Amino acid sequence: EGVVYYSETAQRKSITPWLLDALEKNEPYDQMVRELLNPKTATDPDGFLIGVNWRGTTSASQTPAMQASQNAAQIFLGINFKCNSCHDSFISKWKLKDAYALAAFFSSEEKLQLYRCDVAQPGQFATAAYMYPEIDRPLPSGGILDRRATVAGIFTDPKNGRFSRTLVNRI
Repeated sequence: EGVVYYSETAQRKSITPWLLDALEKNEPYDQMVRELLNPKTATDPDGFLIGVNWRGTTSASQTPAMQASQNAAQIFLGINFKCNSCHDSFISKWKLKDAYALAAFFSSEEKLQLYRCDVAQPGQFATAAYMYPEIDRPLPSGGILDRRATVAGIFTDPKNGRFSRTLVNRI
């Protein structure tokens, strides 16, 4: 019983060669982000979603799906989900359930049991949902491929002003 923190067969995968190639080919940023969030082919950069699970078991907030949630929110939306991957944020409006709902897009499980500071919260689960309901969209199915494709589409949707503003600020 309990959360599976990492896959013992998974290995750390660098996205550096893929990223360099994409930049040299001048791929549009929205296309690059869609490939990072929804790798489909053998040459797509699945290392972004694997995260740092090669370190082994650390905490419930460090599962590959939670790391994908944290990294995607920080890098592409400028939203820090690190603290509220363990508990409700003390400095922002984001809740534990928000981080888990975003992580559910990347998880092999359709719904995730919430863990607050590594303690399972009985009866509390999150399913895939985007933190801004006005641009969230229904899932075609509960399958992982549909969930990843959906969240990649939400992140790169022209209506998602956080995405373009965050990328411009990063550049």
